[in-house]
Amino acid sequence: TRRTSWRSWTRRWRARPAEDVVDEMAELVQRYNTGFINFYDDNFTLRRSRVEQICEEILRRGLNVEWKCEGRVDGVDGPLLKLMRRAGCRVVAYGVESGNPETLALLRKDITVDQAAAAFAATREAGLRSLAYIILGDARRFAGEFEDALAAYDRSLALDPDNLDAWNNKGISYAELGDAKAAYDAWRGALRVEPSYCKAHNNIGFLALRRREWDLAMVELSSALSWCPDNVLAHWGLGNLYYGPRRDAEKATAHYQRVLELDPSFDRKSEIESRLLELTW
Repeated sequence: TRRTSWRSWTRRWRARPAEDVVDEMAELVQRYNTGFINFYDDNFTLRRSRVEQICEEILRRGLNVEWKCEGRVDGVDGPLLKLMRRAGCRVVAYGVESGNPETLALLRKDITVDQAAAAFAATREAGLRSLAYIILGDARRFAGEFEDALAAYDRSLALDPDNLDAWNNKGISYAELGDAKAAYDAWRGALRVEPSYCKAHNNIGFLALRRREWDLAMVELSSALSWCPDNVLAHWGLGNLYYGPRRDAEKATAHYQRVLELDPSFDRKSEIESRLLELTW
């Protein structure tokens, strides 16, 4: 079944009272020991007075729970965000879509790039983490238009420096252009935001394999597994490293076997099986 929120939208918006919302939050905390709640309202900040009432009710009850919500960049300001922070909010996600004014106009977002930048700055100043929902330059990247893709990723990062996908895809674009240093720098930008971001560890590791930088490959692929023990690609990369330049038949066998355990239909399955026969003969 395919469900989209726009099919249920009408011109009328009816919100639940703040007391009811906080009653439900309190039940989650008290009955299920919930520590984090994610509000999936399409636009939690639509009515400022309601947001203030919810926050004040949380504070009045002394409810100890952290939460995340979604909003528009033209629906927040410093005082509101600081109140939300005091009431337990830790993350606000904004539907920005683009850092290009022409694209925003085409999408009829009715916001400006300056409004987006101001909202993200105010969010960080309030002590909250910001997330951006953005249509990135992936279509450009898939079409081989890497310079245009890089410009799109840079616009995204100007609005949201914590956007992991933008950092990651920026690195991929630089790698495709043959600029390994810039690719490494972009992926390390992602890791500065989130050290456990295994995509970046893997990408550095596999580019290092291609460049015969064995020590770097070992460090990054091992780091990926330290954060994500069941990461198939990291096991595949380390299997290749131990099969070849850092020859260790026992370790290569262990990593290859783990790949097939985690993903029995892995697209290089026949190659792994052939190598396992050789390693265990």
